[in-house]
Amino acid sequence: SVEQLKTYLESLFYPHPITGAQMSWDNWGRGPGKWQIDHKEALCLFDLMRREELLKAVHYTNLQPLWHEDHAIKTELDIIKKEAA
Repeated sequence: SVEQLKTYLESLFYPHPITGAQMSWDNWGRGPGKWQIDHKEALCLFDLMRREELLKAVHYTNLQPLWHEDHAIKTELDIIKKEAA
């Protein structure tokens, strides 16, 4: 359920490494000082046409909260991984 997903994500909240700000639903969004929901293993790294990979890709345990800056860096790394594959 949505509530279970929110509880799961909240269990992964961590303070901002520079400002010390705490993650909350009030600072979820885009841009500096915000956090976003990230796929731990990027969707682009799965063959989403294969059902077993699709189910793994979209499973709640493949989600994590990441600060905006961390998410931007991870996205760049995911693109490099995809291009190298």
